[in-house]
Amino acid sequence: MAKKEKKTNQKNRYLTINFNNEFIKVSEVSKTNKGLIVHKAFSIATPPRSYRDGVIRDRNLIAKELTIVLQRHGITTTNVIYTISSTKIATKEVVIPYVAPKKVDSIVRMNATEYFPVNIEEYIIQNVVLETIVNKDNPKKKEQLKLLVAAVPAKMIEEYYDFSSTMGLKVVAIDYLGNSTLQILKMQSDVETSVMVQIENDSTIISVFTNDVLQLQRTVPYGKTMIVNAVMEKRKIFNYEVALDILTKEQLIHTEFDGDDITESMRYLVSNVSRIMDYQTSRNSNKPVDKVYIVGNATYILGLEELFRNNLAAPVESISFLKGVEADKRTYVEETTLTTYIANIGAVIAPLNFSPQASAAAATGKKSSGADLGQMKLVLGVAVLGAVLLIVIPYVQMTMAKTELEEEQARLEGIRSIEEIVAKYNTAKLTYDDVNNFKLMSVNNNDVICEFILDMERVMPQGVQITEMDIDDGVVVLKGEAYSKEAVGMFIQQVKTLDYVSAVFDDNIREDIDDNLNVVDEFSFSCAFYNLHMFSNKFTESSDTADTTPAVAN
Repeated sequence: MAKKEKKTNQKNRYLTINFNNEFIKVSEVSKTNKGLIVHKAFSIATPPRSYRDGVIRDRNLIAKELTIVLQRHGITTTNVIYTISSTKIATKEVVIPYVAPKKVDSIVRMNATEYFPVNIEEYIIQNVVLETIVNKDNPKKKEQLKLLVAAVPAKMIEEYYDFSSTMGLKVVAIDYLGNSTLQILKMQSDVETSVMVQIENDSTIISVFTNDVLQLQRTVPYGKTMIVNAVMEKRKIFNYEVALDILTKEQLIHTEFDGDDITESMRYLVSNVSRIMDYQTSRNSNKPVDKVYIVGNATYILGLEELFRNNLAAPVESISFLKGVEADKRTYVEETTLTTYIANIGAVIAPLNFSPQASAAAATGKKSSGADLGQMKLVLGVAVLGAVLLIVIPYVQMTMAKTELEEEQARLEGIRSIEEIVAKYNTAKLTYDDVNNFKLMSVNNNDVICEFILDMERVMPQGVQITEMDIDDGVVVLKGEAYSKEAVGMFIQQVKTLDYVSAVFDDNIREDIDDNLNVVDEFSFSCAFYNLHMFSNKFTESSDTADTTPAVAN
């Protein structure tokens, strides 16, 4: 009995591998009715020049390194699931009219060229239903489907199958980073509307969930490496690991943006999270963000959580333990380390399985060989039966032709209904694009100038006077006079704190003598700001139209 149970467990155990430019993350995960169990989890450095941006350049070198490590950890599982990230992978969140599940793939393929401006014949397309949108007045009536559609180069997928063949592994599925992350993160929230900030080495995935349904997912090309690089530059350290270790032992990140170089390296990321929160609130005023969760490789950096908490309009919490995931105590896996293997673990739940076209053709070839053998048996049977089959065959052919005709007529009727739905969808989308483009033409970067002038009067210290101001497409040049350099410095710092000011530069101060022989400090500086309303409009356009959002290497 115990022997049979062990066999079942092995069948549900998967080897998951996540490549990136710096590391290869490996996990051994079991999928059970109660959740997921992680038996092994470790990382190795990616061999030099063997992998780049989703592409396996030297499969023999990687296979050699990985085989040694798998043997060292005692892993014999051969069923593998890959989760890959690359700028070559295009993803798109789309909304289509509600249709039966079996018709979704047809609609996606029909509109693939609209979703992705690439040669679709060279890509493998997959989709997953994120949400079924119902009628507000009649919740039982399903009106639309929200999908996550992904396009992966076919050659890239074939490389992973070739690599598996070299390793002696059997490919169960190939997923992409965004979906793997989605599957595990939607299990972690305990509030209605949440923002998940997953900080990895070279990128950060920002996901917005409402009742565990993904509303928005964006990848920001900023990760833990940027913070480490800032430490290396300021401390004159030339070793990445040493700088990272310092961040975990010393609180170099301040609780506020105060001009410190290391802290300022986080401004871009924090600003992007804040903008996405503003965007979510503007679209769903009745569903503001209840909580922001930080998860991933950077949660153990001291001061990071406090900086987010002091600069975001929602409570902030770091995720140290994953719900629905258990660590195998017998193999000494620590639960606190599992948050750095989110993509590996999530890939087991519901992967988007990208199968190579070459494998599909091979499978077709095998079926054809079986059919040829059947035909040979049929010829032998005809030789034996002789005249009897000369009568039976025409009758069978007529019956099969009649059946095929009826099936084709039924298929055509189904396609007609899809064509009507797609036509209505395209008409509505064109109307929306026209209205949205007209709206975008009515705004520009100078729209916040009135607010900027009022804020300047509020933050300007005593003794500071503006003598000249020039504005062009969101860039403002200010010139003025003051009776102390401290007042000028305070004024510039106050301008930097304004939410819509993105940069202050070209600041200059020089002393002069006025008519009363007093020393006057003449100053000038420039600043750039953006219009939040225009940003929201552009964000809406990029989210709801046919723009692509490539997944960035983790």
